[in-house]
Amino acid sequence: MAVKATDKELRVQWYLPPLGVPSTSCETQKVLFLYAYNIKAITLISIKTSTLTNAFCGYKWVYLKRLVMLHKKLSALRSKADMYLQPELKTPLMQFGIHRLGQRYTQTESGLNIRKLPTQIEEMVINLCREIKELFLSGSVVKPEAEIPFDITTKTLEELENLFTPFSGYVLKHGSLFTWLTSFIESD
Repeated sequence: MAVKATDKELRVQWYLPPLGVPSTSCETQKVLFLYAYNIKAITLISIKTSTLTNAFCGYKWVYLKRLVMLHKKLSALRSKADMYLQPELKTPLMQFGIHRLGQRYTQTESGLNIRKLPTQIEEMVINLCREIKELFLSGSVVKPEAEIPFDITTKTLEELENLFTPFSGYVLKHGSLFTWLTSFIESD
């Protein structure tokens, strides 16, 4: 059996222990965050003879209530940010309405105009980044990010929401979100 990863990727899985294990309350119930990532392309032919120097794995126990709240906040953020991350419509009526609202735009590489995120949404992203770090860096003081540590796109926000969906797994490919998450995921 061969395992192959052609690029950087982070694989995560949330695991809720069996219901047969009594929990003292919903406030204290925890889920297990399992992760594995590689920083270079890897091919694994045999588990017995391979040593992987570019692959890392581990786990963290996370309070279920915090995870559920984080996921709700990420879903709300994605809903709010989606309208700003959509390309500008080129109809005269829309242009007049948008001009009157005084929206700011930025030019993308493809030439489409995308509205910049309002300060309120940028602050939401920064606060959620702090909350995500707090999940993994228990016991240490987490400094707020000075700026958003990854590219904000519809795809990135969808990936972030999917990563923190309780009771499922996700595979995140390379990119600025991958780099940010792997910079602290093993710490502690």
